[in-house]
Amino acid sequence: MTVTMKDIAKLAGVSQQAVSAALNRNGTSKVSTALRCRIQDIAAELNYAPNSAARRLKGCATKTIGIHGVPYVSVLMQSFFLDLSLLFYQHGYNLLSCYGIDEQASRRAANELVAKGVDGIIFTAGSIEDLDGKNVPFVFSPPVPTPGFDVTVDLAQGCRLAVEHLHRHGRRRIGFAGIGTANASANREKIRGMREALAECGLPAIETALFSFGDYDNEPDAIVRHLRELSLEAVCCANDYIAAKLTGVLLRAGFRVPDDIAIVGYDGLTMCDFCSVPLATVIQPIRRQAELTVDLMLQRINEKNRPFQPARIAVPPRFYPSISCGCSGCQLDRLPLYETHATLEQQQNIGNTPCKFS
Repeated sequence: MTVTMKDIAKLAGVSQQAVSAALNRNGTSKVSTALRCRIQDIAAELNYAPNSAARRLKGCATKTIGIHGVPYVSVLMQSFFLDLSLLFYQHGYNLLSCYGIDEQASRRAANELVAKGVDGIIFTAGSIEDLDGKNVPFVFSPPVPTPGFDVTVDLAQGCRLAVEHLHRHGRRRIGFAGIGTANASANREKIRGMREALAECGLPAIETALFSFGDYDNEPDAIVRHLRELSLEAVCCANDYIAAKLTGVLLRAGFRVPDDIAIVGYDGLTMCDFCSVPLATVIQPIRRQAELTVDLMLQRINEKNRPFQPARIAVPPRFYPSISCGCSGCQLDRLPLYETHATLEQQQNIGNTPCKFS
């Protein structure tokens, strides 16, 4: 049977009002610390969970945040959701997630989450127009700068950092590899950052050095021939998977990485440290994006001001040097092999060691 506050009050020998005050993490009631701890221990022992439906009927906060998203780079999205859940838990909130990829998904998500009485909604995809007319605080935190965004990642800055770093290594002819290179919004941002950095460094433009794996029908020899024709000295890749695949193709074709050509990935996945040539990459600031998203969500819940003006916070990523770009593998010496993390951002003490230019 469902455990209620009445059950906890009976075991603790107190009123239901005292139990409510003790279990409300943001409460200001004069319940003593000792009594609060005793009530919380009893609630934990009984596996008590607040009844969100009952709280909603009483007009109370449900202490639940809804979040709608789609798989972008799945590892990054999983990391983002994990960081959000841990941060919201510290403030006494739970997450209720909803996924979808078609055009109607965000609209359904908005309707369903509002119907469940959530205290706020985080959108990582879709359109915030689906929240028009709904009296609920929201934060738009997409993985790519999108019109109306509140918090996102400055993807263009990541490629600026990569180009500037490669330039310091003496690389001049730098290309970009992706899948559907010119179409995806994430790629457009990254290519924009590359163009800006190339111009600032006085390097050749990349217009003829943009290529997509999909254009070669999975024919590695065609990719190799194209790279030889372009005489590229470095390639920035749209993500770490493409960088790892391209490195393998080049090694099998007799290229030396990074001596003949340098490779840089994007996203900052832990797999970069375990590739045959450890990959330099751009670490996406997922944790910082989550922190800013949570702060903004709590602020909007407390202020209750609507309509909200887009916060337009673009969090800068950081460059992670490694062997594939021509740096030493000094950070690999501290790799915690006994721990498993999805992203390099989750590793401790990374990115603080100066790289050595050849």
